[in-house]
Amino acid sequence: MTAHVALHLTDSRVWVRYGREEWDGPVAMDDAAQVQMAPAWFVDSGYCATPDRAVPIAESLGRILRDAIGEVGCRPPAELVVATYPTNWGTARLNVLATAVRSFANEAEFVPIAVAAARAAAARAKRAQNANTVVLEIGAMTTVASCVGQVSEHGRVVACELITDIGLAACSVRRDELVEVVDTVIGSRRVDALVIVGDLVATDIDALTDALSSRTPVEFLAARDLVRHVGRPTVSERQVARPEPVRNIDWVAAAPADRAAASGSPRSARRVRMLAAAALVAVVAVGAGVAFAASREDRHLDTADPAATPTTDTDVGELTLGRIRVTIPDGWRIQSSEPQQPGQLPRLEIVPIAGPERRITVTQYVIRSDLDLEGIANVLRRKVDESPNEANYEGIEADVVFAGRHGVTFRENPDGRSQVRWHVMVDRDTQVGVGCQGLFGEWDALSSDCERVVSSVVISP
Repeated sequence: MTAHVALHLTDSRVWVRYGREEWDGPVAMDDAAQVQMAPAWFVDSGYCATPDRAVPIAESLGRILRDAIGEVGCRPPAELVVATYPTNWGTARLNVLATAVRSFANEAEFVPIAVAAARAAAARAKRAQNANTVVLEIGAMTTVASCVGQVSEHGRVVACELITDIGLAACSVRRDELVEVVDTVIGSRRVDALVIVGDLVATDIDALTDALSSRTPVEFLAARDLVRHVGRPTVSERQVARPEPVRNIDWVAAAPADRAAASGSPRSARRVRMLAAAALVAVVAVGAGVAFAASREDRHLDTADPAATPTTDTDVGELTLGRIRVTIPDGWRIQSSEPQQPGQLPRLEIVPIAGPERRITVTQYVIRSDLDLEGIANVLRRKVDESPNEANYEGIEADVVFAGRHGVTFRENPDGRSQVRWHVMVDRDTQVGVGCQGLFGEWDALSSDCERVVSSVVISP
């Protein structure tokens, strides 16, 4: 198996591993753009000023990370990059990182630091993968406290708080405040371990361990150990609860849903309380079929997503979403229209208002502009060959005309009861997939609505 590049990114430093080679250094000093401070510090503004021009943060960060992977002997473009990111980051920030990584990688996966740390600590301690784990990410200037549940598969962040004025220099002196934050994150949950991640010295580790150990066992995970775990082949295995949508060659685009900050914490105005959100790993996979609900009494489809967007009432007509415009057929309603994974633009799911178990899914991704339909088909074939669910996919064909639109088509059989027929279209750097899912033998009844959706798609530049 070809080694992938592991990147562990914090607010001021990056650790890299490729094969047996490791390197770490500051996320700063972009000589090409004369940026002398960490681009990550400017991530919210999108640009940093230099004497000559305003430099896009993604451009500067991309150069720095490209140089970093060169330090471990990886010549761009890297085949696969698995990157961690601060758990409190939302869509806008992760978009910047995704754009930066896309400049030197063919494929990418993104993992919240808390999820990666919980997995690494559980593997090291041979702890059950369904345990609740609290993770403290202590950075140069800030600390993020999170509770991670369901460490296996994607991992799920169920609580997250950001402390904006406690970092490495003050973490041991102000440890009582960190204890207070940990208590808030734990709430009424049973927690099996607390993992501290950061570039801490021994005295700080001892002080924090003493302060926190009365609540739950405390473990320290050095950054180099975290990036080593992220660099293991098992981290990037395609372990998903269900087949996921066909991805573009870059496999990166947007981010998890923003963890919106609630203004003011009852305990401290410095804290930014983050809404509980599912923090899912952006994995490379194909397909988006979802197993139908086991009970025929429930006419809705089982989304298998505990944080799914609530369904809406009747929605008929034209809808603009991300880069696309699409028409909702009569008799259908919107079930969700949010990104489901890190690195994705909004994804639309519609279901019948009443009647049979059916679903139409519309996905959209940013891809390399030099990819044509044959290139997309080749990538898809390769991903199917690598997938543990290879037998679920069949009939991949390039340049098939359906509903008057040229595209890549294939069929997915996710659950033994239903089939998804996919039509994937490409316009410049945008890939749009329409998947029409119905019970076996019911394609004739679904095909006309599927054609209406496919023919209505308008891709904006």
